[in-house]
Amino acid sequence: AGGINAEWPLRPGFSTGSSGDGVISCVVWGDSPPHSVTWSNEMGDAITNQPDETEIADSITEGITYTHTLTVKKMSFGDQGKYTCSVVFVENETLVNVVTTLIKLSASFEPATPYFVHEKTVQFSCVYNGLDDPQKIEWFRSSTDDAENLISNSDAKYTITTGNFNEASRTKTSVITVENVEVTDSGDYTCKWTTENFNPKSTMVVSVRL
Repeated sequence: AGGINAEWPLRPGFSTGSSGDGVISCVVWGDSPPHSVTWSNEMGDAITNQPDETEIADSITEGITYTHTLTVKKMSFGDQGKYTCSVVFVENETLVNVVTTLIKLSASFEPATPYFVHEKTVQFSCVYNGLDDPQKIEWFRSSTDDAENLISNSDAKYTITTGNFNEASRTKTSVITVENVEVTDSGDYTCKWTTENFNPKSTMVVSVRL
Protein backbone atom coordinates (compact mmCIF):
# COMPACT_ATOMS: atom_id res chain seq x y z
CA ALA A 1 0.00 0.00 0.00
CA GLY A 2 1.13 3.52 -0.65
CA GLY A 3 0.06 7.12 -0.45
CA ILE A 4 1.16 10.53 -1.61
CA ASN A 5 1.22 14.05 -0.30
CA ALA A 6 2.74 17.30 -1.58
CA GLU A 7 3.79 19.87 0.97
CA TRP A 8 3.77 23.61 0.62
CA PRO A 9 7.16 25.09 -0.22
CA LEU A 10 9.49 24.67 2.74
CA ARG A 11 10.50 27.79 4.68
CA PRO A 12 14.13 27.96 3.46
CA GLY A 13 14.70 29.30 -0.02
CA PHE A 14 12.64 32.46 -0.23
CA SER A 15 14.55 35.72 -0.44
CA THR A 16 14.30 39.23 -1.80
CA GLY A 17 17.63 39.28 -3.60
CA SER A 18 19.12 37.49 -6.58
CA SER A 19 20.18 34.60 -4.32
CA GLY A 20 17.87 32.24 -2.49
CA ASP A 21 16.55 28.82 -3.45
CA GLY A 22 12.94 27.71 -3.83
CA VAL A 23 12.26 24.31 -2.24
CA ILE A 24 9.26 21.97 -2.61
CA SER A 25 8.88 18.47 -1.20
CA CYS A 26 6.75 15.59 -2.43
CA VAL A 27 6.23 13.05 0.36
CA VAL A 28 5.36 9.43 -0.51
CA TRP A 29 4.67 6.75 2.05
CA GLY A 30 4.27 2.99 1.72
CA ASP A 31 5.87 -0.40 2.31
CA SER A 32 8.52 0.18 -0.35
CA PRO A 33 9.96 3.06 -2.42
CA PRO A 34 7.84 4.18 -5.38
CA HIS A 35 8.81 2.93 -8.82
CA SER A 36 9.40 6.49 -10.02
CA VAL A 37 8.96 10.12 -8.99
CA THR A 38 9.28 12.89 -11.56
CA TRP A 39 8.79 16.65 -11.58
CA SER A 40 7.39 19.02 -14.21
CA ASN A 41 6.57 22.72 -14.44
CA GLU A 42 3.19 24.26 -15.29
CA MET A 43 4.05 24.07 -19.01
CA GLY A 44 4.37 20.31 -18.66
CA ASP A 45 8.14 20.36 -19.24
CA ALA A 46 10.09 17.69 -17.36
CA ILE A 47 12.50 18.99 -14.70
CA THR A 48 15.84 17.26 -14.27
CA ASN A 49 19.04 17.91 -12.35
CA GLN A 50 20.76 20.90 -13.92
CA PRO A 51 23.91 22.37 -12.34
CA ASP A 52 23.21 25.78 -10.74
CA GLU A 53 19.56 25.59 -11.88
CA THR A 54 17.59 22.69 -10.42
CA GLU A 55 18.38 19.86 -8.03
CA ILE A 56 16.30 16.78 -7.21
CA ALA A 57 17.08 14.77 -4.09
CA ASP A 58 15.53 11.81 -2.26
CA SER A 59 15.52 10.83 1.39
CA ILE A 60 14.02 7.98 3.44
CA THR A 61 12.56 8.18 6.95
CA GLU A 62 12.24 4.90 8.85
CA GLY A 63 11.81 2.97 5.61
CA ILE A 64 8.20 4.16 5.35
CA THR A 65 8.30 7.78 4.23
CA TYR A 66 10.08 8.77 1.04
CA THR A 67 10.66 12.48 0.54
CA HIS A 68 11.47 13.79 -2.94
CA THR A 69 12.69 17.38 -2.94
CA LEU A 70 12.92 19.81 -5.85
CA THR A 71 15.21 22.80 -5.36
CA VAL A 72 15.13 25.72 -7.78
CA LYS A 73 18.50 27.42 -7.47
CA LYS A 74 18.64 31.20 -7.08
CA MET A 75 14.92 31.41 -7.56
CA SER A 76 13.60 34.37 -9.56
CA PHE A 77 10.06 35.67 -10.00
CA GLY A 78 9.98 33.86 -13.34
CA ASP A 79 10.29 30.55 -11.45
CA GLN A 80 7.05 31.15 -9.57
CA GLY A 81 4.09 28.97 -10.51
CA LYS A 82 2.66 25.48 -10.30
CA TYR A 83 4.87 22.39 -10.10
CA THR A 84 3.71 18.79 -10.46
CA CYS A 85 5.09 15.77 -8.65
CA SER A 86 4.21 12.58 -10.57
CA VAL A 87 4.46 9.24 -8.77
CA VAL A 88 4.25 5.65 -10.02
CA PHE A 89 4.05 3.31 -7.02
CA VAL A 90 4.49 0.07 -8.94
CA GLU A 91 5.71 -0.40 -12.51
CA ASN A 92 2.87 -0.21 -15.08
CA GLU A 93 0.45 1.23 -12.51
CA THR A 94 -1.46 4.50 -13.01
CA LEU A 95 0.46 7.74 -12.57
CA VAL A 96 -0.55 9.86 -9.57
CA ASN A 97 -0.09 13.63 -9.91
CA VAL A 98 0.01 16.20 -7.13
CA VAL A 99 0.30 19.91 -7.90
CA THR A 100 1.67 22.57 -5.58
CA THR A 101 2.66 26.21 -6.01
CA LEU A 102 6.07 27.81 -5.56
CA ILE A 103 6.02 31.46 -4.48
CA LYS A 104 8.95 33.83 -4.06
CA LEU A 105 8.98 35.61 -0.73
CA SER A 106 9.56 39.28 -1.50
CA ALA A 107 9.13 42.94 -0.70
CA SER A 108 8.63 45.49 -3.47
CA PHE A 109 7.70 49.14 -3.84
CA GLU A 110 4.76 50.81 -5.57
CA PRO A 111 5.50 52.97 -7.46
CA ALA A 112 8.80 51.46 -8.53
CA THR A 113 12.13 52.99 -7.62
CA PRO A 114 13.42 55.61 -8.34
CA TYR A 115 10.56 57.88 -7.33
CA PHE A 116 10.66 61.56 -8.34
CA VAL A 117 8.73 63.86 -6.00
CA HIS A 118 7.31 67.26 -6.93
CA GLU A 119 4.76 67.72 -4.12
CA LYS A 120 4.98 68.66 -0.43
CA THR A 121 3.36 65.37 0.52
CA VAL A 122 4.52 62.02 -0.82
CA GLN A 123 3.11 58.54 -0.34
CA PHE A 124 4.39 55.16 -1.47
CA SER A 125 3.75 51.52 -0.60
CA CYS A 126 5.78 48.46 0.29
CA VAL A 127 4.13 45.19 -0.76
CA TYR A 128 4.93 41.86 0.87
CA ASN A 129 4.41 38.63 -1.09
CA GLY A 130 4.75 35.33 0.74
CA LEU A 131 3.17 32.34 2.41
CA ASP A 132 2.40 33.66 5.89
CA ASP A 133 1.17 36.86 7.47
CA PRO A 134 4.33 38.75 8.49
CA GLN A 135 4.70 39.63 12.15
CA LYS A 136 5.62 43.26 11.59
CA ILE A 137 6.81 45.94 9.14
CA GLU A 138 9.58 48.46 9.78
CA TRP A 139 10.62 51.50 7.73
CA PHE A 140 14.11 52.97 7.62
CA ARG A 141 15.49 56.26 6.35
CA SER A 142 18.45 54.55 4.69
CA SER A 143 19.42 51.67 2.44
CA THR A 144 20.17 49.63 5.57
CA ASP A 145 17.97 48.43 8.42
CA ASP A 146 20.24 49.68 11.19
CA ALA A 147 18.32 50.66 14.31
CA GLU A 148 19.46 54.28 14.19
CA ASN A 149 17.74 54.65 10.80
CA LEU A 150 14.33 53.40 12.00
CA ILE A 151 11.41 55.69 11.18
CA SER A 152 9.06 56.15 14.13
CA ASN A 153 5.32 56.38 13.57
CA SER A 154 5.26 58.92 16.39
CA ASP A 155 7.25 61.36 14.24
CA ALA A 156 4.78 63.93 12.90
CA LYS A 157 6.56 63.94 9.56
CA TYR A 158 5.73 60.30 8.84
CA THR A 159 2.50 58.31 8.91
CA ILE A 160 2.67 54.54 8.45
CA THR A 161 -0.46 52.47 7.85
CA THR A 162 -0.47 48.73 7.22
CA GLY A 163 -3.37 46.70 5.86
CA ASN A 164 -4.41 43.14 6.61
CA PHE A 165 -2.82 40.07 5.06
CA ASN A 166 -4.70 39.03 1.90
CA GLU A 167 -5.08 35.25 2.09
CA ALA A 168 -6.05 34.95 -1.58
CA SER A 169 -3.13 36.87 -3.08
CA ARG A 170 -0.71 36.14 -0.19
CA THR A 171 0.14 39.86 0.02
CA LYS A 172 0.22 42.61 2.62
CA THR A 173 0.73 46.33 1.98
CA SER A 174 2.23 49.03 4.17
CA VAL A 175 1.93 52.69 3.14
CA ILE A 176 4.20 55.50 4.33
CA THR A 177 3.20 59.14 3.97
CA VAL A 178 5.84 61.87 4.25
CA GLU A 179 4.56 65.38 5.09
CA ASN A 180 6.20 68.76 4.50
CA VAL A 181 8.64 67.29 2.01
CA GLU A 182 11.95 69.08 1.53
CA VAL A 183 14.89 68.45 -0.77
CA THR A 184 16.70 66.98 2.23
CA ASP A 185 14.13 64.15 2.24
CA SER A 186 15.76 62.77 -0.92
CA GLY A 187 17.57 59.49 -0.48
CA ASP A 188 16.94 55.86 0.36
CA TYR A 189 13.89 54.46 2.16
CA THR A 190 13.86 50.79 3.17
CA CYS A 191 10.96 48.63 4.29
CA LYS A 192 11.52 45.32 6.10
CA TRP A 193 8.94 42.67 6.83
CA THR A 194 9.54 40.26 9.68
CA THR A 195 8.36 36.67 9.26
CA GLU A 196 9.02 33.51 11.24
CA ASN A 197 12.15 32.60 9.28
CA PHE A 198 12.97 35.36 6.81
CA ASN A 199 12.92 39.16 6.74
CA PRO A 200 12.39 40.32 3.14
CA LYS A 201 13.19 43.96 2.52
CA SER A 202 13.39 46.43 -0.33
CA THR A 203 14.84 49.91 -0.84
CA MET A 204 13.24 52.85 -2.63
CA VAL A 205 15.32 55.76 -3.98
CA VAL A 206 13.41 59.05 -3.60
CA SER A 207 14.44 62.21 -5.44
CA VAL A 208 12.71 65.41 -4.32
CA ARG A 209 12.46 68.09 -7.02
CA LEU A 210 10.28 70.93 -5.70
